[in-house]
Amino acid sequence: MKWITNISLSENGTFTVAFNNGDPNYTTNLTWITNINVDDLGVITRTYNNNTFDRLTNIIRWIK
Repeated sequence: MKWITNISLSENGTFTVAFNNGDPNYTTNLTWITNINVDDLGVITRTYNNNTFDRLTNIIRWIK
């Protein structure tokens, strides 16, 4: 019978599952947003756990 003996997730997004029967660990990298910022012009900046970021423009229009 095979079952999970350990699950871990590091701060950089490495997700690992270990099994009891000697099978190799399942390892993958997960990415999630750690911060979202909206500036005065409506530009959205998303920062990820792997220290990358992207900017979205023309998404928000401020109405006064």
